[in-house]
Amino acid sequence: MDIIISIVLAIILIFATIKKKAFTPTAAISAGVILLTAAICASYAGIFIVITAYSVIFAVDLAIGRKTAKISSQINQKQGARDIVQVLANALAATIALVIGKILVNDMFTVVYAIALTECLADSLASDIGVLSKKDPIDICRFRRVKRGLSGGVSLLGTLSAFLGCLFMSIFTIIFFGFDLKIFLSVLLIPMLGVFTDSVLGSLVQVKYTCSVCQKPTEKKQHCGEACLHTGGLKLINNDAVNIISNFLTAAVAVIILI
Repeated sequence: MDIIISIVLAIILIFATIKKKAFTPTAAISAGVILLTAAICASYAGIFIVITAYSVIFAVDLAIGRKTAKISSQINQKQGARDIVQVLANALAATIALVIGKILVNDMFTVVYAIALTECLADSLASDIGVLSKKDPIDICRFRRVKRGLSGGVSLLGTLSAFLGCLFMSIFTIIFFGFDLKIFLSVLLIPMLGVFTDSVLGSLVQVKYTCSVCQKPTEKKQHCGEACLHTGGLKLINNDAVNIISNFLTAAVAVIILI
């Protein structure tokens, strides 16, 4: 029965995200496959954990998406509908954890799955809400203010938003796992470690450019219609790569602590 429900939800998800232009068609289909995998490997827990995490992300996008888009559009490489790379960057580690748990018949991997998805939620909240901070964020490694929206910057508003997202998910997981203090604290704190890891990677290794026309920092290869100058980080490490690395590291820490 849960598989049938998942198929219905996956179809609804595919059409809804395409219609709202939240996902590209291929991204929406991949999200549907991820939902079905969650149902097969973890039944209702897998279904509702992923739906809850991404529902919060979409709700925030709908509420403040236009405001954040104006700020981040000049800096971030990708804007508009999420593509398949972004979907996999935020869900691949969690999905792999579920599959491993199914093979090994170990329910604790479902907790790892929840932790990995919570890190994605927290990172999205930190980025999307943090750019609305009145002050520019501080680079987590260099301790100097950087332009809002630039990777590596942390703000009080963004950090608090990430923590509240983790707190919400840690409370939500009680429905499926019961109140276990170790699980509760793991879902609350390990994703926050992932968020800070994401910021550290964004500061130290993520590629950065400077516009050759307006001289503003950006993560885009082109700005003001001209090619940008490479001024920092590794060219192969963009925001998607940072998200993948930090998410897999978060899952790995969860496995070490819980399994």
